[in-house]
Amino acid sequence: MNNSGQMVGPVGAIILFLIFIINWFVWLGSWINIVGDTMVTTNSLTGVEAFFFANLNFFIMICIFLGMLGFMYFARGE
Repeated sequence: MNNSGQMVGPVGAIILFLIFIINWFVWLGSWINIVGDTMVTTNSLTGVEAFFFANLNFFIMICIFLGMLGFMYFARGE
């Protein structure tokens, strides 16, 4: 069976990445900021939890970057 047509190519990955980034800048970023701020102000969180929720957009950006690096590494085809 030919499996070469079942993998997302680099162009498709870049397009998916850009679609997510555009949606994140337009809508998801502000919504995540509101949710994180609400979690910090209304719940009794510990310092680590409050730090995570206050910087949730930053952690998502790091995960996106690591995901793209992982995709580039594992999709080399070697």
